[in-house]
Amino acid sequence: MKSDISLTIRKVYRILMHTYGQQHWWPGKTNLDVCMGAILMQNTNWRNAESALNALKLMGLFSIEQLHAISNLELEHAIKSSGTYRMKARKIKAFIDHVVLYWEGRLNNFLSLPKDELRNELLSIYGIGRESADTIIVYAAGKASFIIDAYTHRIFGRLGLLGQIRNYNSVQSLFHQALGPNAKTFNEYHALIIQHGKITCRSKNPSCRNCSLLNLCPTGLSSF
Repeated sequence: MKSDISLTIRKVYRILMHTYGQQHWWPGKTNLDVCMGAILMQNTNWRNAESALNALKLMGLFSIEQLHAISNLELEHAIKSSGTYRMKARKIKAFIDHVVLYWEGRLNNFLSLPKDELRNELLSIYGIGRESADTIIVYAAGKASFIIDAYTHRIFGRLGLLGQIRNYNSVQSLFHQALGPNAKTFNEYHALIIQHGKITCRSKNPSCRNCSLLNLCPTGLSSF
């Protein structure tokens, strides 16, 4: 059964790559962009997160030192466009304070930790859950830890590959077993999943007739 799931996961990757081409993610330009974006994107979309990132830069508040120095109130004001901005300001402050306290403000030194050590340390920081941690690991640190998000659950749930599996680590292990520890593939695959979820496999009114995965999808086939 697991071998069949692995084969399908690899096949889906090939189909999505053929359909959409390389995505060249992450949208952020620096490692700090990625880390802040991973927090700002929680419960919102990239457009709102990017607006908040741009506001920080316009205010001259986009270095570890500057973000460490400003007040929570200033930070809240800058990131209002991201939604739940008070909570996200606390999370950003917790992340920045951790890098300053334990890594003397050297973000890249922190990101150079071995993957498992980095993941455990990220998860110890207030406001960094598994999806945010894996986003930082893949797109900032360039290490292999597959990101499981709402798009992944939706698409692969509809493909019938998840069954009753909902636990983050259990779903993630399916992709690790299928793909091996390949950071570049994880990067591209996650971006392709998001693209497919936005354009075709939408949460409401999915475009099943135009879906390149239709022949693999019992949910889509049952809609006709």
